[in-house]
Amino acid sequence: MLQQFDSKKFAVKPAVSIVLLFSLFIFLMVATGMITTFLFGKMTNVAAAYRISAVLQSVLVFITPALAVAMLTTRFPASLLAVDRLPSLKFTLTAIFTLVVSIPLMNIIINWNQNLTFPENMSGIVQTFKDLEAKSEDSINIMTSGNSAGILIVNIMIVGIFAGLGEELFFRGGLMRLLGGVKSIGTHKAIWISAIIFSTLHLQFFGFVPRMLLGVFFGYLLAWSGSLWIPILMHIINNSIIVTFEWINQTNGTDIDINSIGTGSSTSDIIILTLSIVLTVFSLFMLYKFSKQTLLKSKIQ
Repeated sequence: MLQQFDSKKFAVKPAVSIVLLFSLFIFLMVATGMITTFLFGKMTNVAAAYRISAVLQSVLVFITPALAVAMLTTRFPASLLAVDRLPSLKFTLTAIFTLVVSIPLMNIIINWNQNLTFPENMSGIVQTFKDLEAKSEDSINIMTSGNSAGILIVNIMIVGIFAGLGEELFFRGGLMRLLGGVKSIGTHKAIWISAIIFSTLHLQFFGFVPRMLLGVFFGYLLAWSGSLWIPILMHIINNSIIVTFEWINQTNGTDIDINSIGTGSSTSDIIILTLSIVLTVFSLFMLYKFSKQTLLKSKIQ
C-alpha cells in the first residue's frame, strides 16, 4: 500500500490544501467556461472549438490546480503527486491486462446503470440527468467526428492523453493524496471518496457507478504501485480505446459497440463474461501481490 506523504513535509494542513484545490478548480472552471463561450461565438468550425475547449479544460481546470496546490503545499510537489517514481514493467503490463479483460464485466455494470428505473415522482429529475448526458454525448460526437488518420491522432491526444493526464493529476495525484494525508481518512477512504467525486463531477448519473469503480481501480493502482504514471497510463488507454472504436465505426461505416461485449444472453457471451470475472479477480490479486513484494523489498533495503 502506498505510504502516506510525510506530514512534516506539508507546508499547510492537507485539509486546507483540499479547500484551496477546489477553490482553484471552481474559479478556473468558470474562467474556462467564459473563454469557451467566447470561442464558440467567434469560431465557425464547431468541432475545432470543442477540441480547443477540451484541451483548455484539461490544462486549466485539472492540471493547473493540482500542480499549483502541490507546489504551495510542499517543497516536494513531485513526491506528493507521486510522479517522481516509475512502476515496474510487470506491474504495468498486469495493469493493462486487467483493464482489457475487465471490459465485459464493466459492460454489465454499465448496462445495469444505464437501465436503472425510478419512481414516477422522480421523472423530472431523471429527465434532467438524461438531457445532460445527451448533451455531453452530442458534444463528444461533434468533437471526435471525422475519419482521417489525423483526426484519430488528434482525438487520442485530446480525449486520451490530455484528459487522462489532467484528471489523474487532479483526482488521484492531488485530491486522493491530500485526502490520504488527513489522519481520520487514510488511503482506502481517500480512494473511494476521490472516486465518488471523480464520477459525480462528470454529471452523468446513468454512468455513475462504472465511472466510480474505474476511479477506484485507478486509485488502488496508485496505492499499490506508488506511481501516478500507472493510473495516468490506464486512463489514457481506456479513453483511447473508446475513441479508436468510434473512429473505426465512422471510417468503415460499421456499428461496433465495445460496450456490448459480454452483455448478451448467448452461450458465448456468458463464457466471455465468466472469463472476464475470473481473469479480472486473478489479475487484481496479482497486482496486490506485486505491491506487497515491492513493499517488502523497500523495507529490506
